[in-house]
Amino acid sequence: MAADQPSDAEGAASRARAAQAEARATQLETWLEVMLETSPIAMGIISSAEGRYVRANQSLADLLGLALEELLASDPYSIAQSITHPDELVAEQKLFAELAVGARASYTIEKRLQRPDGTVRWARVTLGGIHDDPIDPAIPARPLRFTVVQMVDITEERVLAETLARREAELRHAQKVDGIGRLAAGIAHDFNNLLTIIMGTGEMLKSHAEAGATSAREGHSRHLRPVGGRRKIATVALADDRIRRPRRSRADGGGRDPG
Repeated sequence: MAADQPSDAEGAASRARAAQAEARATQLETWLEVMLETSPIAMGIISSAEGRYVRANQSLADLLGLALEELLASDPYSIAQSITHPDELVAEQKLFAELAVGARASYTIEKRLQRPDGTVRWARVTLGGIHDDPIDPAIPARPLRFTVVQMVDITEERVLAETLARREAELRHAQKVDGIGRLAAGIAHDFNNLLTIIMGTGEMLKSHAEAGATSAREGHSRHLRPVGGRRKIATVALADDRIRRPRRSRADGGGRDPG
């Protein structure tokens, strides 16, 4: 019987290994507590078996708008459904279903958090799974043991991005309006140049027309003057001829001879 019992040396070595393992576990627990308490990232660990947060920091409670004690005592899945904006709820449910069966190790999504006080915050949420080995080797699904939750508040980042996008849209609109204005000014300038040419040509044609009309009138007058002069000369000659030619009287035989 004595041969089957562990020796004192083996017992001491086993106790030493157990003590080392316990010390490492304690150290890891301390590290985890310090990390949770000091991290600016909202963090928590959900136990699937217990259905609650077994660890959570104040940053997570503040981001969700809950007291830390209330967060640790509440069902995390009910909180997630009530606080997630409806537009992102369906997409995350699909991702979490894949995480729950081990089809994916983690996922990240940006979503709006509707907090109990009515305010809305944007968060970049990362969930990672710690899975057990498959219960049935024929079924590849691995049960989800723990879920590690990490959230980063990106509200200011989203507001800045939306403001920048709005300013860029306004700038593009202003540039488009300015381009249209420049185009209209160019068209008006070209039209003015064309109108100046047209008006100049019109004035020139008008001057030529007036000069031609004057020349025509003067030519017509020149043709009429000689005709009038010749008519006057003929009239005077005819009058002279009548004066010089004696008028025949009856005494001069202008009448019928007697006899």
